[in-house]
Amino acid sequence: VGDYTFAPYKVVWTRIANIEAVVVSEKDDKPIIPQETISLVPFEDKQEAYYLCAMMNSSLFQYACISYSQAGGKSMGSPHILENIRIPKFDPKNSLHLKLAELSKKAHEMAKSNSYEGLEEVEKEVDRTSAQIWRLSDRKLIS
Repeated sequence: VGDYTFAPYKVVWTRIANIEAVVVSEKDDKPIIPQETISLVPFEDKQEAYYLCAMMNSSLFQYACISYSQAGGKSMGSPHILENIRIPKFDPKNSLHLKLAELSKKAHEMAKSNSYEGLEEVEKEVDRTSAQIWRLSDRKLIS
């Protein structure tokens, strides 16, 4: 436990299964504190958190994770994955970064309201946008 534990926004995911990142903040005006089996990256800025979350949930990042680590293994979701799979630093002046943050926020809102109609298209747009950020062509995307 450290200052990072109480950051206003956190991108969290389980360490033992496939990575499915989510942004958490607070509940009833209290910070959400993940348990020890959860990896987290702390943020002061909401958009930056949503950006990282979208990059991590993109099929390109998922493919890199599976290529780097054993899917479902104990080290699959360890924080070191971010040291080995490059995600460009969030730039609030970059329109692609802002777009990705908005797409992530939209996906979160859909999940929160159990309204999944259109989620597949949001996920495809996350993949297309993250591919642009990584400077990959659409044909490199995983279907």
